[in-house]
Amino acid sequence: MLIAFLLAAAAPATLTLDRDDPVVDAAIDGVPLRLRVALDQHAVVELNPDAAARLRRLAFESDGGAQVGRVMVPGRVAPAMLTIAGRAVPVTASSYPNPCCSGVDGEIAPDLLPFAEIRFIRGATGATRPISLRLERRPGFGLFTRGATAGGSVLVLFTLAHDATLATGAGAAALARAGGGHFTGTQATETRAFGIPRPVRSMTLDRPVALAGFSVDRLLVRTTDFRGDTLLPPIPGTTPPEPADIRVTARRAPPQRAIAAVTLGRDLLARCPDIWFVPRTRLLTLFCA
Repeated sequence: MLIAFLLAAAAPATLTLDRDDPVVDAAIDGVPLRLRVALDQHAVVELNPDAAARLRRLAFESDGGAQVGRVMVPGRVAPAMLTIAGRAVPVTASSYPNPCCSGVDGEIAPDLLPFAEIRFIRGATGATRPISLRLERRPGFGLFTRGATAGGSVLVLFTLAHDATLATGAGAAALARAGGGHFTGTQATETRAFGIPRPVRSMTLDRPVALAGFSVDRLLVRTTDFRGDTLLPPIPGTTPPEPADIRVTARRAPPQRAIAAVTLGRDLLARCPDIWFVPRTRLLTLFCA
C-alpha cells in the first residue's frame, strides 16, 4: 500500500494532451490500452469489442443498453481498476457489439482521470480569451453546461471528434424559436455513436444564438431523435394540407422523450486551440480566438 501511495504521489498533477489527438496510455488488469479522452463521453471507460475481449478477468454483465436516437444497442458493463501514470482509479468499463472508436482501444471522460488538471493543447497562434464553464453530469449523458435561449433552455455538450455542431430535435426546436431557424438542403445522415447513421438536416438561424460563449448560426439537426412533441420548422418543398384534403397517416412509434441538447463541434471549437479541464470541480476553460 505504501508503494502504491508513493507512485500516486509521484504522478504529475497535470496531464497534457495533443488537442487534435488526445490519447492517453492506460491499463486494466495489466492489459495495455490506448484511450481517447473525450469531453462528450459518458462516465465510463467505453471499450471496443476486441479490447474488451482481452480483459478476460472482468465480470461483464448486461446493462440497459445505449439509445442512439431510436436505435437501442445492447451493452455490458463491469467494475474495473484503471491505471494511468502509476495511479489506480476504480471505473466502470463498458462495451457494445458495435465499435465505439477508431484508431484506439476506447474512450474515457476527462473527469475519470486521476489528475488535478487535463490540458488539451494545440498552442495558440494569436490572442485568445478564456471562456470558463462549470460542467455537470447526469447518468447516461456526457459532460454538459446549461444554456438559456429565448426559445428555451438547452444542454450544451462539446466534442473534439466531429466537425459539425449537432442538435437533438428538441434542442433544434429551441434554437429555431430563438433565432428564426429554417431548414436548408436535403435530408442526409450523420454517423456518430457506434457507427449508427441517423437522419439529419441542416438548419440556418436568421439571428445567431449565444451558447456557452459561442455564436451559433448553423447546425445539423437529428430531426427524429429526442424531439418529444416539440415543433420544428417545415421541411423545404412540403406544403401544409388543405382543410378538405384526405390524409392517410402511417402508424408510427410514439414520440421519443424530449432532450433539448446541442453538441458544439469543431466548426466552433476550432477557434479554441487550448482547452483546460479540472476534474475535481468540472471547470472547463476554453482559450478561444
